[in-house]
Amino acid sequence: MNMQQSLAIGIDLGGTNIKALVIDSTGNVVHQTSVPTGSHQDAADEWAWKNAVRDIYLDLKKHFGG
Repeated sequence: MNMQQSLAIGIDLGGTNIKALVIDSTGNVVHQTSVPTGSHQDAADEWAWKNAVRDIYLDLKKHFGG
């Protein structure tokens, strides 16, 4: 993949999973990931979804730098 090409990120904050995908300028999915919303703590805990988003961010950073 050309690291200079334009990419976009989509994030779905769901009650069961938080999903993210990266698409290129032609709409092709170049990466996708999913983390259970309550994978770190009780899902009712306000930090559960924040920790899941952090994991999504770290996964994208690992694949795309930044």
